[in-house]
Amino acid sequence: MAAGRTRIHLHGHRVAGLWRRLFGVRPSPQLGFEGSAVGVDYRLRVQVATRTVREFVESIDNYELTTLKTVRVWSDYTISRDPGLQEQVPKWLAERLRFGIVRPQGDIAYLDIHTVDVQALEEGTELFLHLAHKVAPGTRAFIAAYLGSGDGSDQLRELPRAMLQGEPG
Repeated sequence: MAAGRTRIHLHGHRVAGLWRRLFGVRPSPQLGFEGSAVGVDYRLRVQVATRTVREFVESIDNYELTTLKTVRVWSDYTISRDPGLQEQVPKWLAERLRFGIVRPQGDIAYLDIHTVDVQALEEGTELFLHLAHKVAPGTRAFIAAYLGSGDGSDQLRELPRAMLQGEPG
């Protein structure tokens, strides 16, 4: 029995519908952890989000490429029934999860995720990651999460070449 289903658009890839295009409605702004209010401490919120994403990733049972641009991720992590967390946890997961590949040459890359479908079930959480580009044949895939502060886009560009044990080469 489904407890909730949410679709989250990331990085401005949101496809505007007919009414949005006709009336000039802009897509919602990119999600973010830190707020813009001056003098407000958001450290506790960041800590809870980081812990939640870590627990989700550690509880992943299975992930599979369903199409060349869609990845299904199944985790035993259950989203709390608290209304605030039911609203925030899918956003936290969408912001922090990364889909990485190891190319045959041995280098690591992260593919852009433009949409995340989150389905909270009683026995766990199911995600569908919709990628901006196709996964090339001959690559190994992995699910990762950015657990630092900020959105992690600068840190992803600075990744060291050797990150995985047993890297091909």
